[in-house]
Amino acid sequence: MADAASSIFVDQDVASRVLRILSEAQKNVVMVTPFLKLWRHAQLEIEKAVKRGVQVCFIIRNDSDVTGSEDAGWLRSNGVKVLAVDGLHAKIYLNESTVVISSMNKTVRYTT
Repeated sequence: MADAASSIFVDQDVASRVLRILSEAQKNVVMVTPFLKLWRHAQLEIEKAVKRGVQVCFIIRNDSDVTGSEDAGWLRSNGVKVLAVDGLHAKIYLNESTVVISSMNKTVRYTT
C-alpha cells in the first residue's frame, strides 16, 4: 500500500501532476509518452522550464504520426530534446525529485 513517499491517484489527475513536474523542476525533466498531444498549459510550463535553464527531454514513440507531428516540431523549436523509441508504450514523467508512472487504469506518484 502507499506510504508517505508515494500516493495513488486517478487518471484525471495526471495532467495536473505533469504540470507540477514541469513547474517544480530545477535541472531536468524527462517525459516518456508514446503519443504527443500538448495542451496550452503544458506548452507554457515547458517554455518556463526551458527559460529557467531546465533540460527538458521528451521520449516519444518512433512513429511518423508522432515524430512528425506539429507538437514534436513545437518541442524542437522551443529547445526541447526529442528522442524516438520503436514500440514505446510507457508513460513516465519525472524531474529530479518526483516521478509519475501512469497507465490507463492506475497512476502512482513517488516522491523522494
